[in-house]
Amino acid sequence: MGMQIVYCDIDKPGNLDINQMIDLIHHHQPSAVLVVHNFGTLVDVSQLTEACAKYNVAIIEDAAPSFTMGEPYDYELGTFSDAVCFSFDFTKSPGCLGAGGAIATNDPLNYERFKTICSHTTSQWGIGTKSYLDTIAAAVLLKDIELIEQMQYRQHRVEIATYYLNKLPYKTLSGKNYIFHRFIILPEKDEKQTLLKKLKSQKILAKSVFEPNTNSCSRANEFYEQAIELPCHQFIDIEDLNSRNEKIL
Repeated sequence: MGMQIVYCDIDKPGNLDINQMIDLIHHHQPSAVLVVHNFGTLVDVSQLTEACAKYNVAIIEDAAPSFTMGEPYDYELGTFSDAVCFSFDFTKSPGCLGAGGAIATNDPLNYERFKTICSHTTSQWGIGTKSYLDTIAAAVLLKDIELIEQMQYRQHRVEIATYYLNKLPYKTLSGKNYIFHRFIILPEKDEKQTLLKKLKSQKILAKSVFEPNTNSCSRANEFYEQAIELPCHQFIDIEDLNSRNEKIL
């Protein structure tokens, strides 16, 4: 799309480093910043507003793995941004059939732009795409939200995360997390591949985090060299998980 991308390094919770982002905004004066809320932890976007307002920089939030449902986070998604994007992919919580998502905005003009682009029409903002959430997928999504609340699925995810915290001898991410889309463990670099093989031998669906596509972010690369994602979904049986882990540790 002809865009010039500048990467920001991460902090201890695995999200962008706020202080570095502010420095980058002052130095590059970009058109927009993209803030990713990772693994169920949230970035306090309000800390970026002063620098962004000075240079008329738009703020876009990517909350794909961090859709909140009344959890007591200090920051409420979308409060200080121009738009916030959500994913309802079937692997997310909540999720629908296959892929799906939503965009929220407080700006009436942005709302009209998004609505036009998502409704397969042509306008001054370009040619639209077939990217709306169909009726059946939306119905599945609403039912999933109902079940999450009714069955206390979010609370069970926290129980699984608490088990990992208490039982596994590895560091994890800091920051408040009530969603636990994945649970991150940070073994030593030379342990990572061996541990992944052990976890997979017990049919625990562990995987490495994505490798950064830039060498300019040293902490993100260090994070990749260590970090392993463990499943933390609500259907995990803790007793079964415990028996598997005992064969590994």
